[in-house]
Amino acid sequence: MMSNLTTTPTYNESREEYLRKKRGEHVSPTAAKAKLDSRFLYGDTTLILHMCYDCRRLSRNTIVETIGETHQRVGVILCNVCAHTHKAGMFSKFYNVDLYI
Repeated sequence: MMSNLTTTPTYNESREEYLRKKRGEHVSPTAAKAKLDSRFLYGDTTLILHMCYDCRRLSRNTIVETIGETHQRVGVILCNVCAHTHKAGMFSKFYNVDLYI
């Protein structure tokens, strides 16, 4: 007589199932949620921008403008995901250290 044995899923099978479930729940950031405000953007002494390949590629083509004798204006192009990542990171601090999750 054979018993009903169920096999436990392997690590890879469990991981794939978890990722499939998360993919179904994922909602991309909207332009409104990703909107950056320069008042908060330059609040810290260090500005770190994590950029995807497309944002880096598009930002390479921007013009660096000289303003007066001592300043330059640098243009940066960010998609909604990169902008939202930066915005979320601005408010994720632990003992005044950035936490990018």
